[in-house]
Amino acid sequence: MATNNKVLTIAGSDSLAGGGLQADLATFAAAGLAGFSAITSIVSIQPSNVAVFPVPDEVFDQQLKSLAQVTDFAAIKVGMLTSVKQLDRVVAFLQDYTGPIVVDPVLVLKEGHLAENKVLVQGYLDRLLPLATVTTPNLNEGLALADQNGALVSTSTNLAELAKEISQRGQTAVFLKGGQGFVDHQALDVLTVGGHISYLSQPALGKSAFVNGAGCTLAAAITAKLALGEKLPEAVEQSQCFVHQSIQQGYRLNASRTDGNVFQIGAKWWK
Repeated sequence: MATNNKVLTIAGSDSLAGGGLQADLATFAAAGLAGFSAITSIVSIQPSNVAVFPVPDEVFDQQLKSLAQVTDFAAIKVGMLTSVKQLDRVVAFLQDYTGPIVVDPVLVLKEGHLAENKVLVQGYLDRLLPLATVTTPNLNEGLALADQNGALVSTSTNLAELAKEISQRGQTAVFLKGGQGFVDHQALDVLTVGGHISYLSQPALGKSAFVNGAGCTLAAAITAKLALGEKLPEAVEQSQCFVHQSIQQGYRLNASRTDGNVFQIGAKWWK
């Protein structure tokens, strides 16, 4: 086996396995990569609320210290961070790393709104995103990073302008997940690299599609593709296709719920 087959996710744990490090590790496995993890928090998703339990600082530090034994991660993904302290520890951990870094700024969950911490958001912009190869916010997270909470983003042009603003603020490439509502019968995302805009779309799957974990899976797929040597535009395009198939292959948690999780292993891995 090749020596550069190892990838790392620094993320929260989702007991329902829709998102978080469970989705990341499943995606890495689908790509034929060995996944490592550092847990930032334990997330409990109930029908009526989302509870986030940060791991103690000492526990988080010990995980990062342990991971320092691995000298050749092919790529690293950063997911949910719960505090400025965690962000600063991650920045220190990544400071000398020269491989691809994908930052998925988990500021809003589909199942419930996470309290926005403006100091944490500024930490992303000032210290973490400049280290990233690309960041992958959804629309609401993008608005928070651009300090435009509540702004109307209703056209593809609005979406592109928002992506450019985030890119300028965070000094990194941005893959902004727009979703449905911008183009008829399509889910639209935007990639901006060095000011250049690319629109990427997939057929809309409807509001009843099994999309729990789609955002985490997309960021993990981009991480995996970068680890395998793809350039960023190709990695993003192939990962979008992969997530589309993962949603199509998704499953329900129980018969009484209409939502469900993406299923990464059921999708074809795009070469």
